[in-house]
Amino acid sequence: MKKSLLYITLTSAAIFSSCSKDFLKETSTDLVKPTTVSSMNELLMGEAYPISNGDNFSVHPFIELLTDDVQANFYNSATYTAMLTQYLPGYNWDPELFDKYRQLGASDYYSTYEKYYTKIKGCNVVLEYIDAATGSETDKQNIKGQALALRAFYYFHLVNLFGKPINNPATDPDKDLGVPLVLTSGVSDGAIHKPAPRATIRSVYQQIETDLIKAVELLPAGVTTNSIYRMNKPAAALLASRLYLYMDNWDKAIQYANIAEESAPPMKDLNVVTDTYWGIANPTLAGNEVIWAYGTKETTLLETTPVIDPYVSPYGLSEDLVNSYDQTNDIRYKYYFGNPSYIQFDPVLAVISYKGGSGKTKDPSSGNAVTGKAFRSAEIYLNRAEANIQKAIHGEGGALAKAIEDINKVRKNRIKASTYQDISLTDVQSLFSFYKAERRRELCLEDQRWFDLRRWGMPSISHKIQLDASGPQIITLSQGDPRYTLHFSTEVMTRNENLIQNP
Repeated sequence: MKKSLLYITLTSAAIFSSCSKDFLKETSTDLVKPTTVSSMNELLMGEAYPISNGDNFSVHPFIELLTDDVQANFYNSATYTAMLTQYLPGYNWDPELFDKYRQLGASDYYSTYEKYYTKIKGCNVVLEYIDAATGSETDKQNIKGQALALRAFYYFHLVNLFGKPINNPATDPDKDLGVPLVLTSGVSDGAIHKPAPRATIRSVYQQIETDLIKAVELLPAGVTTNSIYRMNKPAAALLASRLYLYMDNWDKAIQYANIAEESAPPMKDLNVVTDTYWGIANPTLAGNEVIWAYGTKETTLLETTPVIDPYVSPYGLSEDLVNSYDQTNDIRYKYYFGNPSYIQFDPVLAVISYKGGSGKTKDPSSGNAVTGKAFRSAEIYLNRAEANIQKAIHGEGGALAKAIEDINKVRKNRIKASTYQDISLTDVQSLFSFYKAERRRELCLEDQRWFDLRRWGMPSISHKIQLDASGPQIITLSQGDPRYTLHFSTEVMTRNENLIQNP
């Protein structure tokens, strides 16, 4: 059986390679089918998960550069300027950012679309074979649930990168285009698939919804039946809650947040942490609130920031983000930002540790980032709070109090116990403004901010960049700017003649 599995895996790898280049133009009919639950499980882990075969699978590492949580810094050095330039296309919202990253040799930054469809193909292969595999029905349902949840996860990111925000009044989700929906691999029947056109935004969201509903039904409860690195029921339910939040379906967002809460770990109370470092998204730490850990330690500048003497980080966290924290009483200020330090020359010489980027995956003993990304329990309460705020805005009695309860639950685990006080805002719009700032403080650098900005009306953002001694430039993304929806790369457009480019 190992021989059979090896054959299907190697064959699939070749197909996935062509998928990334020819978008499912080529398939193979000469392969040995996996026939057992064990072989399907290995295939799932090897080809469907966002970490496999030793691959450093970076999940759109440029995404934080698009947001207002990042700022570019300056140090007058050719080496430093080269670092700024290499990752500039995302920071200045270049419409051709994928092409520019390829030209600049920014590894992992230009193949987002291709990588996602490679993993989707892995999910599709598993889903096509699993029902006929020999093994226990429980194991088959678990594997099927994982594959469905992973496929939903990939399409969720694709449609929010390359499609307009579904909840924007200017979006017609039944006409505006999302991404191609590919739900079969072409492996089982040997069919030659034509390059797929873009499906509507509505169609993509409906498929994600269908996959997640079934995944939540199939997956085992808790995070211990499967490894923390495997999809599980609370992770799929949390993604469903996030999906419904984006769709403005408040009741469903609450329903799936409740399902996630039932078997998710409790939030970590930062008041009890005494270590110098504590990675809130590090799944290896006992008592942490990680629901699902995925990917690997990213090459993004906000995780392992390249530095040069005197330790100036080219891209670091924005003053706007950092100044939103109560730097005396909010414990997140200590643990969410990491080294290396940045030396500020003007107006005074001072060491500022947060400039190095994220501290959310740090190991307490070494201070090094050791893992990739994670779903965390804190998001359950934030999603539910936002849904209840929206219900309160629409006049539902009692919803405001429920929202405040969830926001206070998050804050109680983050603010020093000696100074903590519940918030008790009575104006719903004021509460919504507070909530959005709180969500930003809690989920910064976790691939959420760009998507939140999109669904909250695509506000204007300005970035400052200085590449030489002549002074800085200001680059602005205007309110509702079309650049909130990314362009496909030239490579992708060439390989699939049925794609229509975004305006």
